[in-house]
Amino acid sequence: MRPMGIRGAILVAVLLVAQACAKRAPAPREAAGFPLLEFELTATARKLMDDDAKAWVKGDVLHEGLRMRGVALRLKGQRTLRPLGEKPSLKLRMDKGQHKGRTLLGRTAWTLDNLVEDPSMMRAHLAYKLATAVGLAAPTTRYVRVRIDGRDEGIYLLVDAIDDAFLERHFGSAKGPLYEGEYGCDVKVGKTDCFDLESGKDPERTQIVALTERVADGAPLWEGAEPVFSLEHLALVLAFGAYVGDFDGYHQAHNYRLYRNPQDGRWNIILSGLDRVFIKRLPPFSGAGILAKRCFEAAPCREAYRTAWKRIGEAATELDPKGTAERLSKVMPDAQKPDAEQLDSQAQTLQSYLENQQPQIGAR
Repeated sequence: MRPMGIRGAILVAVLLVAQACAKRAPAPREAAGFPLLEFELTATARKLMDDDAKAWVKGDVLHEGLRMRGVALRLKGQRTLRPLGEKPSLKLRMDKGQHKGRTLLGRTAWTLDNLVEDPSMMRAHLAYKLATAVGLAAPTTRYVRVRIDGRDEGIYLLVDAIDDAFLERHFGSAKGPLYEGEYGCDVKVGKTDCFDLESGKDPERTQIVALTERVADGAPLWEGAEPVFSLEHLALVLAFGAYVGDFDGYHQAHNYRLYRNPQDGRWNIILSGLDRVFIKRLPPFSGAGILAKRCFEAAPCREAYRTAWKRIGEAATELDPKGTAERLSKVMPDAQKPDAEQLDSQAQTLQSYLENQQPQIGAR
């Protein structure tokens, strides 16, 4: 037999290594099924966050063996606000300072939702998935596991930040004004001070003031030389809120954003905070918001609303609460096992909501 020589020996070694790798157990992140994000904070950063819930600090994030330094983060939430050590919700910005354009899991900014308001751990995930399926501009979501300074905080929902990058993706431009309305803030004349301008420019608030005046004049909002809403969009977003039972959203003029797309001059409603849906059933053609009233008093908008409701119902059949619950149960940390035992009943409740929702609605 001829000696194999150096090349042959190298080839055999490579094959042996490849075989060993093929038999190797999957990495813990892969076995868990969801990406693992590990945060490392300095003592100074932790103290600042303990002293001021709105303070931005910098920390390191480890993901897939890579360390991302200088990530900006802060605590987040009102009802869901928790301190470090108690599964806090967080806002993340990867592109601050010298890190312009840097991304984590494809985004420059994320919100880490601690899911403490949602025992099912899937309401917001499924609601945003449904919103996207029917064509609304909605955040992307994905599940992750989180550790903060070595402490396993469990499963979180990563929610796409509504920022310039979000506006560019959905509307083709981020140059228009983006307003946030919360806690009874509606599109009414003389009430625009309650809106918070999050991005874009609107000197003297002329654009949002003009919108309130157009809403007040009683003319159809989707007609005329300069329509302020698309008929299809307005009907769809209103029908969606009622279908999923978003009683904490624009149904009561809460938890929403208004964006004026400079490309066509029309306003768009962007829903947020969908962690309390699929619980309380809302009647079709209901809502205290003035935009809902303007829609329901006009026959074309009522008809578009009925069409939208049917479209949402058809898309909702693709949601899979039971399958989502099974995935969550498999990766639940030991400390959360009692919660995992409740997921099946939560999934059944959610499935029942969807199955018993009206597939179509008649005239108002």
